[in-house]
Order: sequence, then structure tokens, then C-alpha cells
Amino acid sequence: MKKILNALLPISISALLITGCNNGENKASETPNATVATDSSMMNTTTTTPADSTASTMTATDNTMQNDTAQVATVKPNPDKKGKKGMVHISMNDKKEAGDMEAVDKEGYYTNVYPSYPGGDRSLESFFSKNIEYPAQASDNGVEGTVNISFTVDETGKISSPKVTSPNIGYGLEDEALRVFKKMPSWKPGSLKGKNVKTRFNLPVRFQLEG
Repeated sequence: MKKILNALLPISISALLITGCNNGENKASETPNATVATDSSMMNTTTTTPADSTASTMTATDNTMQNDTAQVATVKPNPDKKGKKGMVHISMNDKKEAGDMEAVDKEGYYTNVYPSYPGGDRSLESFFSKNIEYPAQASDNGVEGTVNISFTVDETGKISSPKVTSPNIGYGLEDEALRVFKKMPSWKPGSLKGKNVKTRFNLPVRFQLEG
């Protein structure tokens, strides 16, 4: 019996040693794979989130700022004119030179045929001078500028559809120009080949402070 046990003992020990080695190899081979998977997930998280989302946000913000800036005039308040009395001038020098008199825009308004204010340009300037109130906010900050108002005159002389086409100055200048515009009487319509036609006109209203 002892001989049998002595013969089996070395075999059992060898089997145990082999089993232990195999288990160790399996654990060793499993561990690196787990580590690589974790690293790759960390790498994916790092490369996809912050950079792309931040870039998108910055781009959207920049576009918004550019759009807003394009519609706003660069106004530099003049400290020397703060609180000065304001006046308004109407410039009629923007009329196009004689060219294609039958040019019309996409809405069918003639753009090179001119209507006129009753009494002429001097009466128009007098009308604005008597009715305009230089905005206190603009005067207090020494702000001047020109507001361009585009509007239409139909075949009967009725004026409508006023729209500010110049960059926004602010300080109440645009609001005041439109307020006075709406008080104007009908104009004399533009005429082409002896027939009244509907026209589109641009009126520059220049706000200026004394001094």
C-alpha cells in the first residue's frame, strides 16, 4: 500500500503544479484585454466630447455676433456735442443720374422715376425741421447720423411701406425719423411718358448737432 501511495504522490503534485500554472496564465491573459477595453473607452470619450461640442458652440456664437454687427452702424458719440441743440437736414443728392427710366424692381415699382414732395425739396426740409424732435438720448450722448428711409409712392401719390435701409444707429434716431415720416402728406407721383406710375424712393434724414 505504501508503495502505491509513494508512486501516486509525485503524479498528484505534478498535476497540481500544472493546474496552478494554467490558471495563472488564464488570469494573465484576461487582465490585459480588460485594461485595453477600458483605455479605448476612455480614449473615445476624450476625443468625441469636449472639442467638437465647444467648436460648434463657438461657431454659432460667432455667426450670431457677425449678423448683429452687420446691422449696426459704428457710432462714436462726440463728447464736445453733448447736450447741444439738434437739427435735421434732408439730402436729395442721392437721386440717380438719368439712365433707364423704365427700370423697375421685382415688385413692379419704378426706381429711376422720381415723385416729389408738395412744394419741392425746400418744403420737405421745412416740414421735417418743424416736426422733428431731436431725441434726448442722442443729444445727451453727442450722437449724430443719417437715417435712410425707403418708401413707395403709388399712382395717386399715396406714400406707404416705410423701411429703414441704413445700418441701425440707435439712440432713438430711427424711431423719430419714422414718426415724422408718417405725418407727411401725399406726394406728387412720378410720371413716365405722361402717365403716373408707382415708384420707390429713398429719403436720407440727416440728424446733426450744433457746434
